[in-house]
Amino acid sequence: MREFVTSHKKHVPEIGDYLEIDSWNNRGDVLKEGDEYLDESYSGAQFRIDSLNYTDIDFPINITVTGKPRCIIDTGNYRSRVKIEFVRDGEESTWGAGFIYFKEVYARMTE
Repeated sequence: MREFVTSHKKHVPEIGDYLEIDSWNNRGDVLKEGDEYLDESYSGAQFRIDSLNYTDIDFPINITVTGKPRCIIDTGNYRSRVKIEFVRDGEESTWGAGFIYFKEVYARMTE
């Protein structure tokens, strides 16, 4: 896949962006609203993403953008590499990585 860097500013993830997770055989889903609920064993999450295997389960996640935005030449889509924290309730979080895809890259960027 041919792609090129479009900016040195990192993308700010938003509800509606598509998250593709490496360990899910490069499948994923659209980001949904996270959790405002907090207690001593659960610190909340930025977003939620649906399980690929179960229709009634979703996972709380936090996303850290680690890569610069790149344009995929064949499709015109924009994407960046991300680190994904799967937030646990009362247990230590687990971590993954993947890509976040977005269309309107310049309108939603920060340094």
